[in-house]
Amino acid sequence: MANGLSVQSVSGSAGALDYLQRAYGSANYAAWQMLPTDFWSLQPYVEAGVSSLNFFGTTYGTSGQNVMLTNLGTQSNFGPNHFLLKSINCSIFVKTWAVNTFAGLNADTLYSDIVNGFVWAGVLDLTIGARPFLQLPKPLLYASPGRGESVVKTSGPTTLTLTEATPNTLATLIGPPPYARLANKRKGNYLVDPNIFIPAQQTFALSISFPSGLVPVIGTGVTDDSSNPLYIGVQMSGILFRPVQ
Repeated sequence: MANGLSVQSVSGSAGALDYLQRAYGSANYAAWQMLPTDFWSLQPYVEAGVSSLNFFGTTYGTSGQNVMLTNLGTQSNFGPNHFLLKSINCSIFVKTWAVNTFAGLNADTLYSDIVNGFVWAGVLDLTIGARPFLQLPKPLLYASPGRGESVVKTSGPTTLTLTEATPNTLATLIGPPPYARLANKRKGNYLVDPNIFIPAQQTFALSISFPSGLVPVIGTGVTDDSSNPLYIGVQMSGILFRPVQ
């Protein structure tokens, strides 16, 4: 023994790493914490439509990403933590939902997209390593926001001008803006059964593709690819297993 250090006998490199971890490591890999956790990723859906969107391939703080767009800390894996996937939810997001006026046109509101647009298309694929584990058609319908609602809110006419009707002229009246939402928590929580266990450092890929072709946005009076982009978001919910610090 010299300078307070003692000679240790270990069996192979794995034994040496185990000894160093116990002696100097910041985590105890013999004990794990279990935490209910959500991971999310949002990708822009441009007005012309897209062939596919790849989620969880970036991390916050890189490539213009922030915590609103993703909270994954390591690209395409959960780093030193294990994750038990229990549910998947998909949603749409746009910063400004309302338009200044509603003239009764399809493009005036994203209601059009929810009832007869890209929401009715797409295929979600989850691949872990090189093996496919989940394929789900129409994910925005069958795995809609189970922990809240994506609601279309469209403002009505902001001004009203009344004029005297001329003879033999039929006045056209525009009613209140239409209202639509994706399924709420009671109906929309897609449960992954059986649960899928993704071990630490294991790479995975989650995508939504549109194999039948591009599906353009109908409510272009609301969205703008530059100033008010439309996003599709995917949330993976489950149990995170992390080593005790």
